[in-house]
Amino acid sequence: MKLNSGISKASLIRYLADVATTFAGANWIPGDNSSQTLIIDEASLESYFLDEYNPRVYPLKHEYPNLKNRYILVTADGIPTRQIALVGSKTHKFCGIIKITPDGKAYQLMWGLYGTKPTRRLEQHLAIHNAALSRDPLHRATAYVSTSYSQEYTYNLHDQTETEFAYTMWNGYPDLARFTPAGIGLVDDMLDPSEELWDACENSFKKYDVLMIKHQGSYLAAKNWDVLLGLAMAFDRAGQTALMFEEGKPLPIKADYFKKVGNLFNLKMNPDVLAHGEVQTTAKPRVVKPKTIKEKTTKPATKPATKKPKADKNA
Repeated sequence: MKLNSGISKASLIRYLADVATTFAGANWIPGDNSSQTLIIDEASLESYFLDEYNPRVYPLKHEYPNLKNRYILVTADGIPTRQIALVGSKTHKFCGIIKITPDGKAYQLMWGLYGTKPTRRLEQHLAIHNAALSRDPLHRATAYVSTSYSQEYTYNLHDQTETEFAYTMWNGYPDLARFTPAGIGLVDDMLDPSEELWDACENSFKKYDVLMIKHQGSYLAAKNWDVLLGLAMAFDRAGQTALMFEEGKPLPIKADYFKKVGNLFNLKMNPDVLAHGEVQTTAKPRVVKPKTIKEKTTKPATKPATKKPKADKNA
């Protein structure tokens, strides 16, 4: 394995460092090491990234038919990705390249992950890649991040459905509709790496490019890391604006606007989200109950008691 600074200058690693640095700069990975994965075309691999003499095979819990023989760049588990850009000569400790076996049931380590292992969310990332490729052959990148404002907004969701959530977020930042024309996935609190969350990733990314886990973070999928960064920023800005919507008041942007977006950019907008915008255009975000102030009751002023003058005994 080649362990010098030359690898840190490779475009694959520089892109990974840019993504991690951007997420860290936005404070989207506080207290966590985040996770990113990227499907790599074999033609894009440098010879020093491959170690064909490593025979060990690591079994996976699930089968990934769309990922057979695919090379995937993954971040390491337990090491803050925000430091990738700072430690060039130790890149092999922060990330690695794996190859899915021909049967899609295991992987081999081709480079990196020295002294560690892939992110604990590996199976969720593989489920997203597998599902997203079935609808978009150009899909390549995934990430797990805690976009601050969209995460904060989920504390005020109450009983919002995926459809209501997507329409509110589109209103929060209209450009988000171009990134997520199919809508946005939404699930209640789930622990990773649980089977429940794996199922949610598998099912959601057959339709969506974003899966929001209430009170935690979100999984994102895109054609490349440039698009993924744009998606993350749009999603967070939508949450920031959505927090300011007042309950009971109409949302500012109507469904007709998003229909025009779909026609202009040749996008198939989610008809359920559009239908919700046509019949219900009121926001259901935060509910702030006004504090009741008890009025002080004042007793009526009473006149001071007057003492009767004492009778004069000498009179």
